[in-house]
Amino acid sequence: MEPIKPISCIVVVALVTVLFAGLATARAAEQCNTLGQAVDNQKLLWWTNGTAEHYSRTFTGTAEWTEWTQQYGPAWLVQNSTRYYGGSAAESTVSNDQTSVNYGVISEKGDLYTVVNGPGTLVFSWKFNTTGFGALSFCVDGSVRKSITANSTWMPLAILIGPGQHALKWEVSSQSPTRGQSSAWVDTVMWHSVNRTPAQLSAMANQQRSS
Repeated sequence: MEPIKPISCIVVVALVTVLFAGLATARAAEQCNTLGQAVDNQKLLWWTNGTAEHYSRTFTGTAEWTEWTQQYGPAWLVQNSTRYYGGSAAESTVSNDQTSVNYGVISEKGDLYTVVNGPGTLVFSWKFNTTGFGALSFCVDGSVRKSITANSTWMPLAILIGPGQHALKWEVSSQSPTRGQSSAWVDTVMWHSVNRTPAQLSAMANQQRSS
């Protein structure tokens, strides 16, 4: 019988890389599935991230140095205390906190993404609360289509999406100059692979409002 040959370091590294890649993929799939459950649509793929912009000032003699850094911020999460329909909804809370003139969080934002193949009609409900300068925006391929900048109740919305593949994004943000916090919720996202007339869009939004 031949002796068992030792596994090379390269093979070990490759196996570990594959293992962690598999775990990362599984976690991403789990997050996607959870967000899909929250917004009542598991047919679309979902992902989320957040960024926070920090600043700090230091003084050396009469010289002033300002450093700006980008860090990971709050993403969208699943919660069941505020919802439009079903048992849960997606939520993101961001804030800015200028605790002093020398250090603070100048802005934060959280993004919720999905992709659709048009043409079609997207129907969803959203809600927004803010205590500062914040906004909740819906974007198609990076262009803002709708936004909310004041406190609101749940509002159903129906939007036409053109032909081709499109990246959809819900973005909540909170910015200076004053300390504040903004919270946003998205629920009941429905994708219909057919365009609608303005009258049909209004009827779909009203139907979701009364459901």
